[in-house]
Amino acid sequence: MYTKPVGTICKKHGLNHHFYADDGQLYLSFKPTKPVSQKDALRCVENCLVEIVSWMNSNMLKINADKTEVIVFTSQRNEKHIESVTVKIGEENIKPSKCLRNLGAFLDSKMSMEKHINSVCRLGYGQLRQIGHIRKYLNTDATKSLVNSLVTSRLDYCNALLYGVPQVLLNRLQSLQNSAARIITRISRYDHITPVLKELHWIPVTHRVDFKILVHTYKALHDLSPIYVKDLLELYQPARNLRSKNNSKQLVVPKSKTVRYGDRSFSSAPPKLWNALPATIRDAKSLDAFKRSLKTHFFFKIY
Repeated sequence: MYTKPVGTICKKHGLNHHFYADDGQLYLSFKPTKPVSQKDALRCVENCLVEIVSWMNSNMLKINADKTEVIVFTSQRNEKHIESVTVKIGEENIKPSKCLRNLGAFLDSKMSMEKHINSVCRLGYGQLRQIGHIRKYLNTDATKSLVNSLVTSRLDYCNALLYGVPQVLLNRLQSLQNSAARIITRISRYDHITPVLKELHWIPVTHRVDFKILVHTYKALHDLSPIYVKDLLELYQPARNLRSKNNSKQLVVPKSKTVRYGDRSFSSAPPKLWNALPATIRDAKSLDAFKRSLKTHFFFKIY
C-alpha cells in the first residue's frame, strides 16, 4: 500500500505495471517497424522513471539500479528494426538483456523458453540423481512424495508459458518426467514408459501445459484471478437463441497475425482449448470439481 502512488505515476505515463513485494515491473508495447514509435516508447519509460525516482527520493526510498533490468521482446524477423535501446535511471544507463529471470521463470527476448527448459531439466535431473542415491532406503510412497515435491513441481511451475513452443523442447521435459517415473517404479530404461505413467496417474508434459492453461481460464471466468487476466477473454454470444447448449460458456477465438507468438498469447490459446472441452466440464460448479473432471478427461483421452 505504501508504494501505491507508483502505480498512479505509471498510468499517468501510459505504462502498465505489476508489483510483487519489493519488486516492480513496468511494460508497454510499440511497433518495431516504426522508429517514431520506438522513440516515443523510450521517452515514456524514461519520463516515468524520472518521476518515480523523484517520488522515491521524497519518501526516503531508492531504486536499486544495479538490480534493474531491461528486455525487449520481439520476433526474429523484427529484431533488425529495433534500434539500440538504453534506459537511463538516475546516472545509470541500463542496456537490454537477452534473457532475464522473472518470478523464477527465465524469459528470453524471443520467448523461445529454451533457457527456462534448460534450467528445469538441469535442476530436475540433479534432484533425481540425489534421490537415486538413496532410493534403496525408500519405499514407493516416500519416493513418490520426494519426486512430486522436488521434480514434478518444477515441471508444473510456470508451464503455461510453454504453450506453442517447439515439440523438441517439450520432449526434453517429457524425458525428465519419464526418468522420474522410472525411479519411482524402479523399472529399466528399456521398458515401455506409457503403462508406468498410466499406473502413476500422470499425464504427459504437453497435456500438463494445457491443464494449467485451462485451470487459469476457469479461474478467470469465475472471478478467481486478477481482473487483467479476465479482460483478455470474451464470452461467445450467439447472434440468435439456439436450442443446443453446446455453445454455453464458449469463448471468442480472436484472430492472430502470427502462429509463433500470436497463437501463444493468453487471449488466443485458452479459447481454443476451452471450446474443445465437453460442456459438462466447462459447467463444473467448483474449481476442484473442474480439476478432477479435466484430469479424468485427459487421462481417458491419452490412455
